[in-house]
Parts: sequence; structure tokens; C-alpha cells
Amino acid sequence: EVLLAMGEKVDEKTLRFKSAIQSPNYQTDIDVGAAGVGKAFVAMARARKEDTRWRDAAVKTANWLQAVAIKDENGLSWPDYNNGDGHVANEQYTSYDDGALGVGDFFWEMYEL
Repeated sequence: EVLLAMGEKVDEKTLRFKSAIQSPNYQTDIDVGAAGVGKAFVAMARARKEDTRWRDAAVKTANWLQAVAIKDENGLSWPDYNNGDGHVANEQYTSYDDGALGVGDFFWEMYEL
């Protein structure tokens, strides 16, 4: 319940989460960011299928990650954070905890949901 309340609506279809550890940034990663929060929502959606709030929150979190993805000829990557005010990290990591592998794992969980 608390995690749902921490989500910040960007619009009706998108949620983002300010990192408590790396505040004031909206991190994308699985370690302290949206991908990790999204995985928690997926786990709750599986455990409580009758409560659609969890699946809805997972989808809205995935929508935010898709919106902030950096697209180029090689595919997608994610900045370490995107605050939505033009303040976007220059760094893009590939690791599981801070980068594309962890974000990809969240999207895989979404696919299986």
C-alpha cells in the first residue's frame, strides 16, 4: 500500500518514483529505481490476482521506463535517472543492478505476467 502511494503520476498512464537513496532523482534501475519497484508490483500482482491495482501500477511503471528510454540504431538503453525537467543522467549502464539488464528483467517479468 505504501509503495503504491509513493508513485508520482506523470499522466494517467505513467508512474515514476523518486529514489529515497539517490534523491531527488527518479532512477530507472532495478537497484533503487523504477525497474525494482515495478518488479515488486509484478510480484504483488501474481500473489493477489484479484487486486488489479498491482498490475495497473506495474504497467504504469513500465510505461514510464519506455517513455524515458534512449532509442538509437542499437535498440534501447536507460539513463541512470530522468527527472523530467531536462535533468537526465549522462550515464547509461549495462549491469543488472544499475542498468539495462535489470530493466530488461522487469520487462521480461511484465511479459510473463
